[in-house]
Amino acid sequence: MAAPEPERHSFIVRLRLEETNERVDRRTWRGQVQHVPSGDQRSVRGLADLGEFIAAHVEPSGIRLGRSWRIRRWLLRRRGDVIAERHDD
Repeated sequence: MAAPEPERHSFIVRLRLEETNERVDRRTWRGQVQHVPSGDQRSVRGLADLGEFIAAHVEPSGIRLGRSWRIRRWLLRRRGDVIAERHDD
């Protein structure tokens, strides 16, 4: 019997570096990320948002996130600030 095909995830990421209005010397990443198989798409307002979006899509596949990711996601959920709920632009 052949081994099952591993689940695959593809993402399209569009990022641009923007200067903030508060301080000209401070820049941040903004853009969009899309999970290709589902078509789910979100705005990102920093590289941490990008990681959260990807983690939310690969975790149900059985990928075990490291301790720091689990702690971060737990803290975000407590604040009601999970990326899937934040960026429905």
